Amino acid sequence: MKKVLFAILISAFVVPVLFWSADVSAQPNFARKYGTSCNTCHAGFPTKNAFGEAFKANGYRWPGGEDRAKTKIDVTEMGAEAYKKEFPNSIWPSDIPSIAPFAVWVRGSLLEWDEEVTLADGTVEDEVLDWGGPSTGSILVGGTLGENLGILGVMQASRGDFRTFLRAQWMFAPGISLSLGNANSFWQRGSALSTYAGVFPSPDTGLEVNIVRGQEGGYNIVGGVSNAGGSNGKNLTDARYFRAKYKFGGSGLLSGAGGTMGNPYIGLDNNVQIGASFFQYADDAVRGGGNYAGESTFYGADLSGNYGSFTGGVAVSRMHDLDMVNMRADAGYFFYPWLKGSLRYSSYRDGENPALSGGLTAHIRPNVSIGASYSHPTKSLAPDGDENQDSFRLNVGAAF
Repeated sequence: MKKVLFAILISAFVVPVLFWSADVSAQPNFARKYGTSCNTCHAGFPTKNAFGEAFKANGYRWPGGEDRAKTKIDVTEMGAEAYKKEFPNSIWPSDIPSIAPFAVWVRGSLLEWDEEVTLADGTVEDEVLDWGGPSTGSILVGGTLGENLGILGVMQASRGDFRTFLRAQWMFAPGISLSLGNANSFWQRGSALSTYAGVFPSPDTGLEVNIVRGQEGGYNIVGGVSNAGGSNGKNLTDARYFRAKYKFGGSGLLSGAGGTMGNPYIGLDNNVQIGASFFQYADDAVRGGGNYAGESTFYGADLSGNYGSFTGGVAVSRMHDLDMVNMRADAGYFFYPWLKGSLRYSSYRDGENPALSGGLTAHIRPNVSIGASYSHPTKSLAPDGDENQDSFRLNVGAAF
């Protein structure tokens, strides 16, 4: 217990000392392109503010058709405007940025503590209190090619494991797009919080159609097909999903303007958002893993919103085959623009292993953060019979 108090005291003294605003995980290459802070689009990762939602809905371009006017770096023209009149007897013109659209993000745990636990076979796992450091590095990719194509992704290495996530998005018109890839879909970021993604499985590589409308408030409709991932996921239509969301009040999902900014320092607008979702695996595809093992069909709803410095949400999904419910609730409060507290409750598979966690995150620069988090399972035993363990983490990250 003394070691627990020691860990908590470290976070209590270190975190408030580190101050100033913004988000470590926003892409610095976009900040360089537009000559602006990561705060322009984000209010603490993964939460986007009103402008960030509109920036993504416009294919990672400045809303309102002002992308060229707001761009602060030179672009190299790949062909002349007159080529368009000659198409298809000429190549359609495009442009590329004068600097490479890459950034670097490093992060990891400075301090880790895990409670002593007893396994179902009677074996005791000792308490762990360990110092660490940045252990994960990512190359972030983000940019646009011409008027219609946007690219966003990450190449990530962590302790010998290397993964690549990349998505290409083609804009037919502002707010109407078709995308292909295995990350950054509108399905995965369907809510202002991570709440929504927590109660549904995530698609793997797939094709997705997205429609966003709204100059004040607005709606978002997204549908897609995907392989299921894993060794049995062989077809593009192994998974199918659909989601509809409506935003009441606040700034426009497409315009990022209008409405009421409840906290102008971090760009949060006062609003309420409701959503409904459906996700289904094919009968012969992988049926998820972990919390989703043995299930093929999910449906559910979510509610989220902001008011002043408070942001929160709750999401529920039902698993049709197993007749089980997943639920997660998140709440966050910005004590200052640079200091955010968070609280989460999660319960999966009819409450097999519910947990309560809290955290405090401080930003010492727009691209550097440090955060402390504590997790407490509210049941003493896990489904496998092992004792559940509390855990504490002190994490740090920087992007440049």
